[in-house]
Order: sequence, then C-alpha cells, then structure tokens
Amino acid sequence: MAAGKRPRRRAGSPPASRSPGEGLTADPAGAAGLLLVLGGARSGKSRWACRLAQELGGARVLFVATADACDQEMAERIRRHRETRPASWRTVEVTGPSLADPVARAWNGEPVILLD
Repeated sequence: MAAGKRPRRRAGSPPASRSPGEGLTADPAGAAGLLLVLGGARSGKSRWACRLAQELGGARVLFVATADACDQEMAERIRRHRETRPASWRTVEVTGPSLADPVARAWNGEPVILLD
C-alpha cells in the first residue's frame, strides 16, 4: 500500500475505530428511533446489528428472527445465529408477511428490538 493511503473498507461499514453504537443512545423513556442496516448477503449485517443492540440495550433486547429454514444451509446459518446471541435476549421467531402482531405480543418494554 502506498504511503499515506488508508486501507479500503466495505461500503457502509463503520470505520474500524468506531463502535457500532458510537453517538447513538437508547432512551427507554420513550424517544423512538429507527436504524436500518443494509448490505449484501453474508456481509456482516447481523453481526454488526447485534453488536449495536448489545451496546444500546445490553441484556434487554427483543430479537425478532424472521429467517425461514428453507434448506440445510439456511438451517445451519440459523443455528449459528442462535448460538451467538446473548442468552439474556428474548427471541421471537416470526415467518410470514405480518410482523406487527407477533412483535407487539412479545414486546416487554425492551429498549431495543432487533429485527433480523
């Protein structure tokens, strides 16, 4: 790499020196916010969003899992995701077109809801 040049990073990814939640706060008193994490398939979106949720909500996160184990590869990815989530997070698994009702029923005041 030429002197003075910085290494390239993936578009949309935060700089390495910045944590996912830097500059963001979770306000359980009611200030609603929404953060949309976009990226390509297997680009690290879930990992980045989980780190952010951990920083903002700690143990109080509702994880809404929407993946459908349509084949063996997807079933394995779902298994790995389950294993990496903190045990303190509550998880609701929702498949199908309607998320609002199942999420509303599952929500117990967690300051962070992560929809993956």
